[in-house]
Amino acid sequence: MRGLKAPHDPDSIQTPGPPGVFFEGYLMMINRYLFEVIFSAVTLCGLIVAWELFLADGFL
Repeated sequence: MRGLKAPHDPDSIQTPGPPGVFFEGYLMMINRYLFEVIFSAVTLCGLIVAWELFLADGFL
């Protein structure tokens, strides 16, 4: 077949848009949802600590 490249050829992998377009989209998503990510992590840690304190019947 004419015009087909081998699968191991890096030039055969084509993505739409300019180079780095997916990375820029990923960074934009992280910046947009940064508050939600931090809030979820802090809430999860707080729930874990509260559960451990509940099981221990107090602090220390």
